[in-house]
This record gives sequence, structure tokens and C-alpha cells, in this order.
Amino acid sequence: MEYFKYKLEMQMDFTHPYMTINQMKKMITQNYSTPRDFALYGYSADDMIKDLDNQVCLAFPSGPELLDLRMPILVFPIPTGEMWDPVKYGFIVKYDSNGETVIHSPIKIPSLEKDDSPFSDDEIKKYSKILDLFDSKKED
Repeated sequence: MEYFKYKLEMQMDFTHPYMTINQMKKMITQNYSTPRDFALYGYSADDMIKDLDNQVCLAFPSGPELLDLRMPILVFPIPTGEMWDPVKYGFIVKYDSNGETVIHSPIKIPSLEKDDSPFSDDEIKKYSKILDLFDSKKED
């Protein structure tokens, strides 16, 4: 499996609900130990964790540069489109020294192939503030 590496044009910080690799492993273990109303791919949590570890090795063949990270490497699942195929994982790396965000993905992400966002940085900030206000009102 090949991993594609995307350096985001716009520096960004995020607090989205992505998990660290260790958090993902804990969630996998928990989902296997607690009966759920859905089936999980794989024979055991250990199989899925081994698959995740293998994909980390594929995404970072020389090992991730852990010394310069602003936060732990984050992971996100990518559906394969096949019910019984294993899940694929993408990884988000945020560097501290230059603020650069890099996404490693096992599939091509066309919107990241080039920076062709129809919105300017100012528009994105404006809409982000609007969404934050909307979310805070929902919590009240």
C-alpha cells in the first residue's frame, strides 16, 4: 500500500475529534470487549491493532520525526467501501518549529492535490467564528 503525503498550504491548528494512535488502539480494544450492535472487521482486537501498526510503518517508512511535533500524531479511519475489507488509516502530523501540517493518506485526496479552496483565509476565519457561535448557542 502506498501513502500519499500532503503538506497543507495554509498553516492550521485544530482540536477536532481525531485520536492519537494510542487512543485508537484503546478504542479498538474497547469495541471488541463490549458487545455492540455492529460487527467489526478482524478476528480480534490484536489483529486490528497489528494492522494499524503495519499502516503506521507504511506511512512513515523511516519512522516519524517525533522530536519536532506540536502534538502526537493523529489518526483517522478511511472506509474501504468493502464490507469485509480492513479499514485504512490516514495520519495527521503537526510540526512545532514551522507550524506545518502534513497529512499521510493511503488514498489520493484530490482537494489536497493543490490549494484550490474557493474561500480566502479571511472568509474561512469568518465562517469558523460563525460556526463557533452557533455551537456555543446549541450548548446553552
